[in-house]
Amino acid sequence: MSVERDIIDELDVVLANIRRAEQNIIGKDSSNKLKVVNRLVDLEETVKSIKSEITIPTLDITENTLIEELQREKLLSVRAGNSLRREGCQTIKDITNHTAYEISIMRNMGKKGADEVIEFLRLNGFSPKAI
Repeated sequence: MSVERDIIDELDVVLANIRRAEQNIIGKDSSNKLKVVNRLVDLEETVKSIKSEITIPTLDITENTLIEELQREKLLSVRAGNSLRREGCQTIKDITNHTAYEISIMRNMGKKGADEVIEFLRLNGFSPKAI
């Protein structure tokens, strides 16, 4: 996973915590409630602004792109990637050497995983081997 993705993930955790704090404070009976919630809303906007400034480098996807890289960049789920690798696929080219049916019956792949892999291939200009 890229450092930028790690930062985005951490900022998402911060935002979730701010929202949780806002909800908890709203439920309290306090004369400072409005002031604190307004400060948290400001903080939330600041974190969103920081998050929007982060540029995530894009992965140049070729037939030699490793499945491990796709998983690391969250372009392919861990389960689907592990199923593919367990079947000996290391790169996108290896995946395209299998038919859609062969992908669908890979151990632990399941329908959802197979659909994910086939859709990923399609969106990136690849396709499974024709029957």
